[in-house]
Amino acid sequence: MTRQPFVSSDENVVALYNGEIYNAASFTDVGSSSDGAALIPAYRSSGTSFASLMDGEFAVVLFDYSLGQVVLAADTFGTKPLFYSFLNETFIIASYRSAVERILQENDYPVDQIEQLAPNTVLVFPMLPPKDPSGPSLIASTPSSIMNTTNFNLTQYKTDTADFVSAFMSSVEKRSHGLQTTPFVGLSSGYDSGAIACALASIGRVTNAYTVNGIEDIPVVEQRLGRMEELGALGKNVTISMLHDAYDSEDANSDSSIYSSYQALLHTVVEPYSYPGDLGYKRSKDKELIKGSLDMRRDPGAVGLGAVCRQARADDAKVYFSGTGADEIISDYGFNGKKVREAGIREAGVDEAIESRVLLDFLKSNHFLSRLLLTVPLGVCSLRNLRPSSLGATSS
Repeated sequence: MTRQPFVSSDENVVALYNGEIYNAASFTDVGSSSDGAALIPAYRSSGTSFASLMDGEFAVVLFDYSLGQVVLAADTFGTKPLFYSFLNETFIIASYRSAVERILQENDYPVDQIEQLAPNTVLVFPMLPPKDPSGPSLIASTPSSIMNTTNFNLTQYKTDTADFVSAFMSSVEKRSHGLQTTPFVGLSSGYDSGAIACALASIGRVTNAYTVNGIEDIPVVEQRLGRMEELGALGKNVTISMLHDAYDSEDANSDSSIYSSYQALLHTVVEPYSYPGDLGYKRSKDKELIKGSLDMRRDPGAVGLGAVCRQARADDAKVYFSGTGADEIISDYGFNGKKVREAGIREAGVDEAIESRVLLDFLKSNHFLSRLLLTVPLGVCSLRNLRPSSLGATSS
């Protein structure tokens, strides 16, 4: 457990944060201390733009008493949440909304006064002189500056995905570097978990695999497990059984005691959260997807993940590797639910089936994913057959 807050030697700057900074050594000699020790040196050298130099997942609040400002910073994708509110002359901030809510409720303030720091955002609030000279500094409720953590250049000029492959492998390697415990994956027959599991295996990282046996293509999962085992990278292999109908059904907890128990666990330990109406969905009794608000704790994927994490905790596995994007990279989901070409890969040769220039370039580029996709049978032309032995291939 890391002791916080982090305080500068002159006691003028104080920082609190939730997350992990992968390039902390670039700013300080972290040694055996927390990577959070890099926050104040980075801020001292780069000012309020310090967050743009951080490679990691973080939510930061930093108090600079010498310059009279409070800095809030979220990582590029808002991986770590940060909630804040102003109660009279008190500034409340926490990584959990419930903590802020509790303070507001105890003081009879409405909870609708809570703000969440947006992803890719840095806010600077000025400190105000205290009303009582011996009292604490006050904080203005309106920020004096709003910046982006990362400024993107969306100009498209690359003709292959070699940089994507390099970034993907780098992201797995830096997250596994220095681990003192065995990581785990929720291994499905989908693209994302397969790519991550195989990348971990390719760098020799022993990994526990947990599979929810309800809707997965088990032969594909078994292929991946076999390959991980061949490379000596398979730790524990656990299958969690759930009935297919229960896992898919809106009334799942009435059909399966196993599913019901995991869903009840989420309601006990997870804060309420609903996907927005334009993003959420629910399943009707005929299993069609209906757009609308969905309590995350009833999302079948979340229930399955809860089951995986509960088992991993029992096995003392504390680091979970997950991600998303493979479906989008190869256009498997298409646009608005319509694939690039409906008949697509399964019924035609690759050059005939794929009309998307991005996907065609992806297949033609000379790196491990393209070699894989062009060599597997067209009937399963996807990352499902991802083999770690191919991960070492590089573009020419």
